[in-house]
Amino acid sequence: MRKNTKASLRYAKALFDFSKEQSNEKRVNEDMLLVSKTFDESSELSFFLTDHTQKNNAKLKVVKAVFEEKISNISQKLIELLIANKRIGLLKEIADSFCLIFDKANGIEVATVTTAVPINDTIGSLALIKAKEISGNNNIIINNIVDPSIIGGFILRVGDIQYNDGISNKLSLLKRTFDNSIFESKF
Repeated sequence: MRKNTKASLRYAKALFDFSKEQSNEKRVNEDMLLVSKTFDESSELSFFLTDHTQKNNAKLKVVKAVFEEKISNISQKLIELLIANKRIGLLKEIADSFCLIFDKANGIEVATVTTAVPINDTIGSLALIKAKEISGNNNIIINNIVDPSIIGGFILRVGDIQYNDGISNKLSLLKRTFDNSIFESKF
């Protein structure tokens, strides 16, 4: 585990514990989902916050401008603490870790579906059914990752279990079968 990941996890656990004490963990989870999504959509924000040449005051102004009216006081205090401790570059990791902790505490399991294109409602429903079947858990959230290299089909991952129904996987299996049959026919 990387050092930053350990620090992120400590901050996320502390944030979860504090927000739970305040009976506000659902709201903070919504905040952390928004923070994570914002970072995913803006590489410039991530770069700016991890740039050591930028002053803390500038970072605080930018973060407040982006999130101020959208997140709770608890989440705003976290951001202020991270800036004061020169750890604002961990915000995305903390947000992701918090969401995982929240989901686990609420019995929610996240299934990752990797597809060549964004999933539609039909494919999302089928993936959800398969994820419930694989995990035995009815409280599942689907997270879609788009990866054009799988060509078509999907790869479903629930915990440690992976179900690969991607076209690139099928082509790879076909190639191996073909290569093995050529090898065996020569000998």
